[in-house]
Amino acid sequence: MYGGPPEVAGVAAAVAIGESGGRTDATANEPDGSTSRGLWQINSVHGSKSSYDVAVNTRAAVELYKNRGNFTDWTVYNKGIYKQFLNGAPDVAGGTGTDIGLEIPNPLDGLRDIAEKLGAVIEAGEWFADVHNIIRIVQVVMGGALVLIGIAILNMALAKEIAGPVIKAFAASKGIPA
Repeated sequence: MYGGPPEVAGVAAAVAIGESGGRTDATANEPDGSTSRGLWQINSVHGSKSSYDVAVNTRAAVELYKNRGNFTDWTVYNKGIYKQFLNGAPDVAGGTGTDIGLEIPNPLDGLRDIAEKLGAVIEAGEWFADVHNIIRIVQVVMGGALVLIGIAILNMALAKEIAGPVIKAFAASKGIPA
């Protein structure tokens, strides 16, 4: 669209994201007093090409790439930072070859994932629908209830054992028959 070689489009995009975070309004005040602007952070030494306008900024980036035949005008390229933004696109920054080997994702992969998750839900439903498993669940719940009842009975007996003498002593001190 802007005249750049299609075989390096993935790297160009990765450089732009690395330089500006993908923001068209990105600005960097450089140590030498110049300013870099836009997606590709075109420096103000390039005059009006240092612009926030996407078309102007992109054309300047394409021109710089074509003049050098590489992306060495960009810091994120020289430091290798751009590679983290390739998103699976091959690194063909040198401009060699026309087959960039992009792998197109299968749109049915999402449906396959949904079907697998639905299968797991169905398996869980089948487990709960099995009479033997329902009996197991009831046994576990009832067993837990019986354990809680047993603890409550023990606590009541313990409370009577401890509180009984205290209550009798209190009643006796007040003249109340126990």
